[in-house]
Amino acid sequence: MRITPGILALTLILLFTAEARAQDPPLRGRGGFAAIVNGDAITIHTLDLEISQRLRASGTQFSPEQLAREQNSLRAVVLRRLIEQRLLLQMSSRHGYTVSPQEVDASILRRLEMLRQQDPSLRTIDDFFIGWEAEFGETEREARTTISEQLLIERLMIQEVYKEKYVSPARLRTYYYENKEEFRTEGFHTIRQILIPVDDPDAHQLIALIVKEREKGRDFGELATLHSVGPRASEGGAFTLTDSQLDSRFAPLPEVVRKLEIGEVSKPFESTGFILIVELRDRKEGTPLPFEEAQPQIRNSIRVVQREMQRKKFEETLYRDARIQIFIEGYYSPQGS
Repeated sequence: MRITPGILALTLILLFTAEARAQDPPLRGRGGFAAIVNGDAITIHTLDLEISQRLRASGTQFSPEQLAREQNSLRAVVLRRLIEQRLLLQMSSRHGYTVSPQEVDASILRRLEMLRQQDPSLRTIDDFFIGWEAEFGETEREARTTISEQLLIERLMIQEVYKEKYVSPARLRTYYYENKEEFRTEGFHTIRQILIPVDDPDAHQLIALIVKEREKGRDFGELATLHSVGPRASEGGAFTLTDSQLDSRFAPLPEVVRKLEIGEVSKPFESTGFILIVELRDRKEGTPLPFEEAQPQIRNSIRVVQREMQRKKFEETLYRDARIQIFIEGYYSPQGS
């Protein structure tokens, strides 16, 4: 079962006290339990597995001493997430929400399409599950269960927390004039890029050659066509991206592009298994939107504030009658008994 960070910023605070040290059992928990949430057990095995998956996903190599420190530092955070997730799933069940296999399939296809934008080599659902297992250590069956639970929680949040409320015209206009700079058209960035796989044995020599050719005045587009393995290499690696499209790209590409002047070429940098060189061809800044055109964005901004208020109210409801017992040494739940 994968935890989805950011599902809900709930405030289950796990506190360290001398009293808890005296009353709680050893670190391994009672009967292999890390916690019990409304009678539903979270096992030590589940907690340890989630911690291991999170550490593996970080891609960092730890010494045994560092690994022990990281595991201990993550224990409270991961347990809190597991408790939050369990409470949300329990509430979803009480409200009668369900997710069909067809909805899970549709979600997988949407995720695959988003991943394809970053890595065109991903072609099939099998590729998706191979990548999922490599990152999260879950089989296809386990991944489908995880995605189903994520969809259940999403449905719960939409229906119970993020219900839209009416926003009056007067409120829209007031918010617009108080936050006018927030509402602008999207700018765009025209770039050309060269991608070389990091694992290419000749990658660094090839990058050095490209840099040298650029210094001699060779056209960037020609070099992209000759050497890049990225999409649109045959077109000189050219892209035009709106501000939001640029923001959706993996770091540090957005930051690199925004620092470039028109006509400037970046230094080589690494991202998602590639060495990149980027040229900024053109940039157009966004312009202020008139009130009439900005209304959808204004309404959305107001609803963000409303949703935060609704989230806090929902949080209180979620924990109001919760029975939470924590069996990890040094931690207790304010709701626990």
